[in-house]
Amino acid sequence: MKIFAASLPRKVIYSFCFACLLLQIVGLSAYPYDDTLNVLPQNGSSDGTYTRTDGTVEDYRIPIVDWPSVIDFSIIRGGDGGRAKAIATAGEDLEGKGGGGALLSAQFEVDPYADDALRPGGKIRFVIGSRGQNKTRNHSAGSGGGGGTAILYLAPVEGAEWEMLAVAGGGGGAAASTIFNDTFSHDGLNANTDGDGDRGRVQGGSFLAGQPGGKDGTGGQTPNDGSSGGGGGYNQHSADQYGNRWDSSGDAGATHGGAGGIGNQFGSWGGFGFGGGGGGFVNNNDSVSPTVAKGGGGGGYSGGGAGGNHNDGDGAGGGAGSYISNRATQKTALARNSGNLDGNITFSASSPSPTGSLPGPIFSRIDSQETIWDYEVASYSHRVTVADVYGNALELIGDSWNPSNGLGTYVLNFSATDQFGKFASTTKTVTVLRASKPTFEIDNYIGILEDSGEYRKSFVRNARTNDPSQIVINYRVDNDNPDLFTSDGQPDITQSGLLSFTPADNANGTANVTVVAVDNAQDLVNGSSDPQSFEIRVVGIDDRPTLTRQTGLVFNENTDVAIHFTAAEPFGAPIVYTLSSIDAPQFSFDAETLTLRLNEIPNYEAPTNYNQDN
Repeated sequence: MKIFAASLPRKVIYSFCFACLLLQIVGLSAYPYDDTLNVLPQNGSSDGTYTRTDGTVEDYRIPIVDWPSVIDFSIIRGGDGGRAKAIATAGEDLEGKGGGGALLSAQFEVDPYADDALRPGGKIRFVIGSRGQNKTRNHSAGSGGGGGTAILYLAPVEGAEWEMLAVAGGGGGAAASTIFNDTFSHDGLNANTDGDGDRGRVQGGSFLAGQPGGKDGTGGQTPNDGSSGGGGGYNQHSADQYGNRWDSSGDAGATHGGAGGIGNQFGSWGGFGFGGGGGGFVNNNDSVSPTVAKGGGGGGYSGGGAGGNHNDGDGAGGGAGSYISNRATQKTALARNSGNLDGNITFSASSPSPTGSLPGPIFSRIDSQETIWDYEVASYSHRVTVADVYGNALELIGDSWNPSNGLGTYVLNFSATDQFGKFASTTKTVTVLRASKPTFEIDNYIGILEDSGEYRKSFVRNARTNDPSQIVINYRVDNDNPDLFTSDGQPDITQSGLLSFTPADNANGTANVTVVAVDNAQDLVNGSSDPQSFEIRVVGIDDRPTLTRQTGLVFNENTDVAIHFTAAEPFGAPIVYTLSSIDAPQFSFDAETLTLRLNEIPNYEAPTNYNQDN
């Protein structure tokens, strides 16, 4: 919820001249907040100061209390190109008008959080273009182009850079001549409403031979001999087609504005601005000449091209390009004819109701109360960070945590001051507790028979950590007779308390097993239980002896029948051999040699076995 109270708007008119105020802004840092700037007034109007090397650059900050919801720039006008008047020795004087600077309007929303809105506490900069220098002269006159007018914005965020909100291009300079064989007057071209600068014009109205205008922030071109200047753009000064820069070239204005191009001894200077205007040119030869006067191109987002060169006749400068950011919620752009005016910005920044005040530092990652264990004290971090409303990290001033702090409750105090001078503080309570050892119950004896296979049993009872928010994470199990078990069947207890082990084949004996419950591996003192022990006894059992006979029990008659055996007893006990069956009386067994024999030599035709079948 927002609560609004009505307020009456104030009207403040700002006007600047060369002798009144020049602000030279050196730093571009958006952070920390610069509280020395004037707050953007609710209403204002500012004109470009006409100078040759400097002009009007003003910085304001958007209020951080009751900021305007909308800043409405109703007039953003680029500087007009200079007029050119040639005084005739006989006959009529001729005069060319300068090109008109573009006329823009744009509205921008102000909100601390909305996308594409300007932020309270951000900087607004005006770079206001001056008109090109007028020129009146006997026989011939060439005037300079006007400078562009720009509105820039610097967000109150660390690392931010100036960005363009709007640029109104300046008009091109005019040219006129009353020389007998070269009589003309050409108006400078008006600034464009789009981003590209115009080509300069030449005698007879042709545009084909004038110098090209700039594209997408570049400067307009200047003739190869630099006789007149193209206008400067956003990121490039004007130059000839080979990249040579001449004194008559308009500067790249960028964020501080740039000087207009220098007129030659008899020419005229371009206007200062966001992209300086190109200088005009006049040939001092008053006799018949194919080229006697040229206008400079206007400066702006992209510069306009200069008037025609020596080979192509004489002409006026091209108009500069303009620009409006997509941040604008409303915008218009118009081409206008010259009024021989400097650039101008008129705006209103009133709010129908108070919008409140920016919040102070914002603390994050903080639990107002936290409980830790004594073993965590040495590595404890309070995990408190702080930033301003726009996410700029702030210096956190607060209590340090002493690793030697013992058991008890501690209150930590934190504070910070943001770039807007707003102070905030918070506290955090930390309670240090000593952990308790876990406890559990187990049986003290388990007995199984030899070779009985894997053993599994729910073994642990009443397991308790004795501390809140902890659980037993595992059981450490050791035994003193690992050979009693298979390599992958050593005694083990799962987290749920299930005991398992597998005795080795034919193994028997006793293993003492030690068990420790663990609820915190980091706590080397109280994170593990006291050890408990139990006994596993594998009881041996007698295994059957083995008796193996030879193979192939087919014998010829009338031969001795002897069958040989092998025998084994796992534990080495004596073996007693017994013969049994209905035919057993016919055999004898030698326990020493493990040989079984028929007592009589067999005769196939006279069988002696019980069923007479040999």
